[in-house]
Amino acid sequence: MTELATKRRRVCSQGALRTSPPTPCGGQSKHRNCFVPFAVAFLFFFAAPSIYGASVTPAVDWKDLSDRKLTDTGKAALAVYKDAWQHAETEYFVYHFHDAKEAETILIHTEVYYHWVKEIFGVAEDPKLFKGKSHIFIFDDKTLWKSFNQTTPEKLPGAEAFTNGLELFIYREPFWLEPQRVLAHEITHLVLHRFVKGEVPLFLNEGFAEFMATKAVAMKADGNEFNVRTFQLVPENEFIPLEELILLKRYPDTEEKNTIFYRESELLTRFLVLNYQKEKLYELLKETAAGATFEKALKGIYGVDLKTLVEKFKTYAMTRG
Repeated sequence: MTELATKRRRVCSQGALRTSPPTPCGGQSKHRNCFVPFAVAFLFFFAAPSIYGASVTPAVDWKDLSDRKLTDTGKAALAVYKDAWQHAETEYFVYHFHDAKEAETILIHTEVYYHWVKEIFGVAEDPKLFKGKSHIFIFDDKTLWKSFNQTTPEKLPGAEAFTNGLELFIYREPFWLEPQRVLAHEITHLVLHRFVKGEVPLFLNEGFAEFMATKAVAMKADGNEFNVRTFQLVPENEFIPLEELILLKRYPDTEEKNTIFYRESELLTRFLVLNYQKEKLYELLKETAAGATFEKALKGIYGVDLKTLVEKFKTYAMTRG
C-alpha cells in the first residue's frame, strides 16, 4: 500500500473525487431498488449515539498515548507543530491536531467510516493484523501543509491528503463542517490496512475507497445518491475492458484516463456489493491480497466466471451512444 500512497491523492483530487453531474441511465431504476435499503443501513450507522461519543474524546499528553510508534513521515509531521500538537485516541486511532474544535469533524467521521467498513465486511471485531493504532495527523495551516508535503517521500504538494497505510495525513479546510469525500476515501485505505494482509489489487483498493467516499457525499441528500449524483457511468468510447482493468498495476498516465479508472473501479465495487452478498467483498479483498487472481477468487467466492461478469458489468457501467 505504500507504493499506492505516492500517486493516489493527486489523481483523486483532480478527477475522481469530483461530484459528477446527472447522466442519463437506462438502468437507473434497477440501481435505485438495490441501493435504497443499503443507504438506510449506512444512515443507521452514521446516527448511532455510540459513534457520536467520539466527539467528546479528551485530549491527552503525548507521553500518555498508548501507541507512540511512528514512521519517518509521521515523525516529520510531528515536528511541524512541535509542542503545539494536541493528541487524542480512541480504540483504533490516534489523532494529532492543532485546533481541537476544527479537528472534531474529522474525529467524528473517522469513527463513523470505520464502522461503515465493518458493517459491509460483516465483522464484529477488528482483526488486529498489526500491533498498535492508526495515526491521523490533521493540519489546519495550508502553508505548513504544503511545506510538509514537499519534504515527505510521497511528495504530493497539490494533495489534500495521503496515507502510507499506517498513518493518514490530511489538510482540513477552515469551516469544513460536513462529511468529506476525500476523508472517507483515505480512511477506507487506512482501515483496509487493518483488515487485509497483503497488497490489495489496485482496482479493488481504489474502487472500494471510492465506493465508501460516495456514501459520505450521499449524506447530503439523506443517503440518496440519486439526489446528488455522486457517481457517473462510463462512455462507451472510454470504457476500459474489465480484462484490462483487473491487471493494472499502476495508475493510468493522464488525468482523463485516471478519472475513468477511478469511476470504473468504483462501479465494479458497487456492482459486486449491490448484486451479491456484500460480505463477499471482504473475502475477495483478502483472497486477492493473498495472491489469488481476481478470476480465481471471483469464481470461488461469487460462483461467477469472468466472462459472465464482463458481460453483466458492461451493461451496468457503460453508457451507449
